[in-house]
Amino acid sequence: MNAITLFSGAGIDEVYLSKIGIDVLIANELVEKRARIHKWLYPNCQMINGDICDTNIKNEIKKAIKLKNIDLLIATPPCQGMSIAGKNRNNNDMLNDERNHLIFNVFEFIDEFKFKYILIENVPRFLKVKYWNQLKKKYYNIIDYLKEKYPNKTIWMYTGYLYDEVKDLEILKYVDVLVDGPFKRDLADVNYHWAGSTNQRVINVHHAAIQNV
Repeated sequence: MNAITLFSGAGIDEVYLSKIGIDVLIANELVEKRARIHKWLYPNCQMINGDICDTNIKNEIKKAIKLKNIDLLIATPPCQGMSIAGKNRNNNDMLNDERNHLIFNVFEFIDEFKFKYILIENVPRFLKVKYWNQLKKKYYNIIDYLKEKYPNKTIWMYTGYLYDEVKDLEILKYVDVLVDGPFKRDLADVNYHWAGSTNQRVINVHHAAIQNV
């Protein structure tokens, strides 16, 4: 499976992907130092260094996607604007932080290219921020947006918590499949489908049925 990573940093999240049959062929990173490290670590990956909001950079990424058979898009937009450890303490603060709107550039790629799989990673607060929809005159969180914009896509959530600990959270009503439990290195198995270690469970949220994988 071929992949592209956006906001890739130095490629920490890509370390084990090749071991499970995922080849990252394209990467985009804003910070030049991180991009150079990524090039050194992954010499066979095409690194596009620059701002994803810049039209020229965005077009360069799109051109690369068209030339390669990309199945998986991985996006890890910066979390600093979402973190409670930072200066942003409420929803208005977070909406005024430009970093928290970078995710919408990702949706532009999803709209244009028919990726088989999409993986978006961020801190838990990312799911709680309420964005303003000017057209519909209402606030929505990112899961609301995904469900409305891509009604035929199945939404998966990976969490370090057990199902019983999160089953009553409001956000789960938007989720189709939950992979629960913490990743445990001593139980890691690259052949264990959809999860990282064998203690984790793949759960059909709507039917609350644990699937054996």
